[in-house]
Amino acid sequence: SRAAASCSLREAAQRATAAWLALHSARERLAALRTAVDASRTALTGIQREADIGERTTREVLDAERNLVSRQVAALGAERDAVVGAYRLLEAVGGLTARALGIAGLPDLDQEALDARWRLSHGFLSRGGGK
Repeated sequence: SRAAASCSLREAAQRATAAWLALHSARERLAALRTAVDASRTALTGIQREADIGERTTREVLDAERNLVSRQVAALGAERDAVVGAYRLLEAVGGLTARALGIAGLPDLDQEALDARWRLSHGFLSRGGGK
């Protein structure tokens, strides 16, 4: 029915919007964490130089290294979230198909589904079910 189609379209638009917002958020978080990783790397270099001349302790160097590694791990998590978010957006807008992704050698499930739907409706109509 027309109301069901409208509801489905609205739900699809909501899914696509949510996926886009999640992707945008993940990319922003990733950018911020990459900046934090760069800052931690710079800080570590400075602390190591100060430790070389006796101005910093080994503990301070280790703390700076731990901070850098922690931010690098967080950045990897954000990168994963951005990749997953991109695929979720593709899924929401119907772009997550073998054909759209350029994957050769896989069956075209979209076409197979259309063919099956046509065969079912054709058989249904030819038996007089569509009257």
